[in-house]
Formats: sequence, C-alpha cells, structure tokens
Amino acid sequence: MKCLRCQLPRFPIALPLWPSRTPLLEINYEDDLFSYDALPSESAFEEAKERAEAKAYDVTGWSAPRHTLGIAGATEWDFSRIQDDCIETETLHEFLRLQVTDLHLSACDLGVMNTLIDNVTDDGYFVGDVGMVAFECDVEYACAERLLEALQRLQPRGVGAHDVRECLKLQIPDDEPHPEVMSELIEGYLDDLAQGRLPAIARELGVPVDEVARMKRVVRGMNPRPGSAFYQRPDSRYVIPDIIVRRKGSDFTVEVRQADGPWIGVDTYPVKVDEVVDARHNVRVASMAYFDFDGAPVEVRVCCLKADAIDSCRVRPLSYGITPSVDGKCLTFTLDRPRNLSVEVNGDIFHNLHLFAGAPDANRPSAKVLKNLKKHKNLIYFAPGLHRLPGDTLRVPSGTTVYVDGGARVLGTLIADGVRDVRFFGRGEIHPEGRGAGIEIRRSRNVEADGVIVTQIPVGESDSVRISNVKSISSYGWGDGMNVFASSNVSYDGVFCRNSDDCSTVYATRKGFRGGCRNILMENSTLWADVAHPIMIGLHGNVEQPDTIENVTYRNIDILDHCEKQLDYQGCFGISCGDNNLVRDITFDNIRVEDFRQGQLVNIRIFFNKKYCLAPGRGVYNVLFKDIDYRGTRSEMSVIAGYDDSRPVSGITFENLRINGVHIADDMTGKPKWYKTGDMARIFIGEHVDNVVFK
Repeated sequence: MKCLRCQLPRFPIALPLWPSRTPLLEINYEDDLFSYDALPSESAFEEAKERAEAKAYDVTGWSAPRHTLGIAGATEWDFSRIQDDCIETETLHEFLRLQVTDLHLSACDLGVMNTLIDNVTDDGYFVGDVGMVAFECDVEYACAERLLEALQRLQPRGVGAHDVRECLKLQIPDDEPHPEVMSELIEGYLDDLAQGRLPAIARELGVPVDEVARMKRVVRGMNPRPGSAFYQRPDSRYVIPDIIVRRKGSDFTVEVRQADGPWIGVDTYPVKVDEVVDARHNVRVASMAYFDFDGAPVEVRVCCLKADAIDSCRVRPLSYGITPSVDGKCLTFTLDRPRNLSVEVNGDIFHNLHLFAGAPDANRPSAKVLKNLKKHKNLIYFAPGLHRLPGDTLRVPSGTTVYVDGGARVLGTLIADGVRDVRFFGRGEIHPEGRGAGIEIRRSRNVEADGVIVTQIPVGESDSVRISNVKSISSYGWGDGMNVFASSNVSYDGVFCRNSDDCSTVYATRKGFRGGCRNILMENSTLWADVAHPIMIGLHGNVEQPDTIENVTYRNIDILDHCEKQLDYQGCFGISCGDNNLVRDITFDNIRVEDFRQGQLVNIRIFFNKKYCLAPGRGVYNVLFKDIDYRGTRSEMSVIAGYDDSRPVSGITFENLRINGVHIADDMTGKPKWYKTGDMARIFIGEHVDNVVFK
C-alpha cells in the first residue's frame, strides 16, 4: 500500500495519511469574520527586513515578510539558537512516549495519551480536538482533558499547547515570584511588550516598570517552538509566516482513514462564496478541506456541526456516483481516486464543504532541498502560515519556482509578467485580502501552475501555459475564475472553479492584451458558476484589427451550477461573438450538466451589446457538442442566432445530446415532421443560422 502524503511538512501521525494541519495556521473565524493576532510595529518590520537581508535571501523584486515568527513582534526574540544543536537521534514523539512510561498509566489512559501525542506537531503544538480524541478513544471528555494536561507537564516545557500564548505560559518558571501577573502579561500584552510599551503595561498590571522589564527578559528566553530541537529545520530561505491565526470553529469536521485504521482529522478552512439575492452580491462563508492520498481507497467521514439533523445530503459531482451513508450528524463515503467534491447537507450550497482530495504532490521540494535553500536561488518557498506580500504583489522572475505549502495563505498576487519558465506549485492559498487574482500570467511563456487554491488566475497574451489541479473560488463582482486573453496553447487539467462570474472564458484583445486565441484546452474539470457562465467564448476583441478565436476544446467536464437572471448573459455553453471576432472550431465533448438554478443550456449568438462591444462578431463556424448530458428542469429556452447574412452562425453539430435521458436527434422517435429538432430540446434556432445537425 502506498503511503498517503500530507500537504504540510512533517505532521506526525500514526498512519500513512497526512492531513493539512499546522500550528502556524490555525484559522480563527466566526461566520465571515477573521481575527488575527496583532501585527508588529514598523520598527519590528524594519528589523525583520534587515535580518532577512543579512541572511542573503536573494529574491529579485521582493523583500522580507513583515516579521519572522508567528507572534507579535517576534523579531525581538533571538530564536536562531533553536535551529542549532538539533537532536537527530530521537524524535519529539519518541521522547514524549519515553516520558509517558514513567507515568504508569492504565491501558485505557495510555491509548488516549498516545492519540494525543499523535496530534502534536514537530514544533510541539497540539492541533487536534480534545472532544474528537475522547470520541475516538471512547472515553469521557474529562478523561481526555486530564491527560492533555498531563502531556503539557512533560518536557520540553511548552509542549502540547494549542497556541503560542499557551505555549509561553506553560514555560513560566516554577520559581517565578509573580506567575499570575506573567500569565496575564503573556495572554494580553505580547504586542505591547514587543513594541516597548513597558510603562503602559506596568500601569495596566499594577506593577513597577522594572518588574515588567524583568518579565520581558524571561519571556525572551522562552521557546515558541518547544519541539524544534528534535529535528533540523530548514534554513532562512523559507518565507516565514507573518502571523498566527487560530481556528475557532467550522460548519464541518472532516476525518479520513485507510484500511480500517483509526480516523485522522483534517483541518477545515473558511472560504467565501457568492449568493446573488435580488440582483445583489452577498458573501457567504462555506468550508474547505484538502488532503492527498494514493494507493488503497480512503474512507471519509464528514460531520455537520450546525445542522440539527441531516435530512438530506449529496456529494457532487453527481456523475461520480458517491452515495454517502448517514449516521446522526455524520456522513461517510469512500474515495478510490483523487476527487474535487462538494459535500452539501440539507440542500445548503452556500455553507457546503469543498473537499479536495488530491494525488501525492510530486512537486513539493524535498527535505534536502528545504534544508539547503541557499543553494536553490530559483526556489521561493512559502511555509505554512499567513503571509502578507509587501505592496500586495510579488513579481516572479524567469526560471523561478514558487511553492506555497499546504496550510500557507499568501495574501496578495503572484505575477508572472514578461517572463518564461515559471512554476507555481503547492497546496496552499493565494489571494488578495479584497478582490483580485491570486496569480496573474502576463505576456509570458512556458508557465505552469499546479495544486494551489486561488481566487482568479487570468492568462493574458501568453503562450504555452499549463494549469493543473488548481482551485479557483471567488465571491465578489467580476470574479471570473480562469480568463484567457489573446493567448495560445493554454491547457487546464483537473481544475475546480466556483466563481462569482464566468468560470472559464476565452477572449481575444482585452485588458491591454492584443491578439486572438488558439489551441485552448480544458479537461477533467468541474465548473460552478454562482453568477454568469460556466463557459464563455468570444465576447471581446479588436474591432479595428479583427481577431480570430479557434481550436478551443472542453472535454470531460462536470457543470454543477449556473445562475444568471440577465437573458443576455445566460448559457452553460456560451458563445457570444462580438467585436468583429471570428470564432471557429469549438468542441464540447463529454460534458455533464446538473440541474442549475437559472439560465440556459446553450447560447450561441453573434453578439452586439454596446455596453461591452463596439461591433457584432464576424461569425461562428463549426461547433461540435458531443456526448452532452443535461439532467434537470430549470433550463430556460436555449438560443442559437446569427446577426445578418454576412455574420452567421454555421455548422453546429449535436452528437448524442441527452436531456433527462432522452436522446435528441433528427430521427428521434416521437418528433412530428413539422417540428425542428431543436424544439424537442427547447433550443430556439433563429435566423442567419444554417447547418444545425442533431445526431
């Protein structure tokens, strides 16, 4: 059996299944609100920058992150010593279990303690859930809580904490004369301490300033990574997280196991989606989780925390045929291959779980590479945690690989502009704090993106671009997922798009990019348009120097939703040919369309809307719909229409179009001779359209 691999580095568990957990990114959210530990002062920022520069972090056009550890003002502490004198002969978990033998625990308590230790990271943090441990071990909550407290009394001091503050409080010396005051200092005044606000702290705590200064020296001697001495950490070429964020809650819990082994928790994260109500955008907070696996099938258990009961549930795409079993507030199903899924309880698609089960990440840098990043100057590595890009952008030079590890969240935009041979890899998230693209590819060649989670990833005036396994989720107006402008030889494989505008577009001249499009391929993917089109081709171009869009293929696609009230902008398959564009040789092959909320199945038109176009298109030629399966009742009347005799739609072939199981064909049984075949599929075939065939 092949091992299952984690998105995050070195998370210690007992099974060959590694979920995405890290003490450096514990998301703290309630509904759509995030709360973060305080940022350091500007002086701390400058110190971090100077230290990074001193360590020769050589990245063109980029400076150091705002501070070097995940506590406010951590640059004031010297943690370099932690990375020295590392113990390689014994792991933290072995060391903890060795101490446990001296506790003389009962067999039951020993099982619980070992499970707790399995949920301790290499840095020494407990990232599990006490209640879940109690459930898994079939003991009372109080028992698991008591044993966690016992774990926290083991060496090294600070082990088993939930967060940095608890970790530091566990390290308060036994001979500290004022332990309660120091605990209060750590809990509420780390940011003030880092910024040198000793008099203010003294007034708040009711102690002399000298006493606060003494406590500061004690805190500076504490270790925020108590387990770090047990393994060699990579050197300073990491892009170290800015901040610690603690997760407070979620709509779901996710666990996985293999071969009837114990259940392993997978972290869930918030993700914003868009619900249009009365023509207005409304942001909703759904959930997301991800893990990698290979080899034997993996069993997945999802528990819905906010539902009183599960009256109905579904796992989509429906074409996968996944029927979960339900037990109370939990549902269980098995995966035998990587899948991008939506888990929905009681029909709620706006507070669903986006579950991304991937194949092992072959692109992740090896431990050897990460230990010697100075030798790999063409690699930028974002470690798990929260990162804020200076100026909200990072321009990536030619020949560079950017790796965003699982559990990392990069706030800003990574830009490939006028470069070649650039790679964006990983399992983490990349997106600005507001609206905008996580990755932009401009006027570049030979660019690849794989595995990352973004809001948008447009490609403009570029050649030879490969986008694989990327997830695009947006929640704001104009939140197109994967735009192609004036580019050639662009391929998408295994992508997941849930967007607040078009999921996939192919346009010509647009947004300063000039030229036509050719050789565009999207396959093995899932599209979910909360607004506008899952697929849109042809709208924008160059009226003065007309463009051509040609050889575009969508193959093996699941369309989960389409919701658009405006009749001009409907269509799961949308070809709106405007701006004197010529659109030809388009293929839609093996596409399954689920019952969407509102819109049309097909809309092919020579389009002229003065708001978005300066002229109608020149024509649409040779469009093949092969093996299209729509199951639903909400589709409005589809439209195929030309503009005039010189701007026609010509050569539209439907081969094996099935609507609710009925094969729509020119010779189908039951069609009156005086009917157009399109009438049987509610497809209006208008004027200036010729050679429409249903096979």
